[in-house]
Formats: sequence, structure tokens, C-alpha cells
Amino acid sequence: MRYLLDTDHISFLQLGLGPEYAALSARMSRHSSADFALFGDRSKGIG
Repeated sequence: MRYLLDTDHISFLQLGLGPEYAALSARMSRHSSADFALFGDRSKGIG
């Protein structure tokens, strides 16, 4: 199964702290890194 991470998810991961980061990283740790894909807005220089 693949999980699509958007710019909000990426921001939480880059920040590396807070309740959002803790929840997201805990859920992600249960899956292989190959299960994730990133989606970014190219107009904002992401993706």
C-alpha cells in the first residue's frame, strides 16, 4: 500500500517536534519507507 504525504506532512517531518510530528512519525514507523510518496506544489519549490 502507498501513502501520499502532502506539504503539511512534510513540514511536520522537517520541523521534527510537536504533537503532529510525534503522531506522524509513530504511524510511519510501522511501514516501509517504500510505502510513502511525496506530493509537493512545484510553484512553491516543493516536489
